[in-house]
Amino acid sequence: MFLALDGEGRVWFTAEGGNFVGKLAILPALGEPPSLPSGAFRFLGYGLSQLGSRASGSVTYFYDGSAGLPLWIWVEVLRGGAVLPGFVSPPVRLDSAGAGTVALAVEYRGAAPVTSDEVRFVVSLAPGGARLAAQTIGFSTTWTP
Repeated sequence: MFLALDGEGRVWFTAEGGNFVGKLAILPALGEPPSLPSGAFRFLGYGLSQLGSRASGSVTYFYDGSAGLPLWIWVEVLRGGAVLPGFVSPPVRLDSAGAGTVALAVEYRGAAPVTSDEVRFVVSLAPGGARLAAQTIGFSTTWTP
């Protein structure tokens, strides 16, 4: 096989064994690879362990910084997709873009035991504000006061 460029940048080739000459069709470039949407926050890993009325854990993440700083992360405890009352998770402030890991805590302050089936890690630009990102994981457990 032999390749050659002509004056207009087209690529021509020969297939000597088949006595053939051809031109390669160069498809137009598809453009830049897709980028993360504005405000992109990706959860890379997470963990949570609970005993009695308290849970602690961590979230590993990557944030591209495009939505602004600081960011806040906290935990919501759920049953049937609804946030359960009586839980407190102090929001943790993130002051820089890039990869990182943040430690999180949750405390149940209710009067009677309650069962959860999920937790949701929530990210926003203000504590309790509109969600920039969220990750829900299965977390079936009973919380006791």
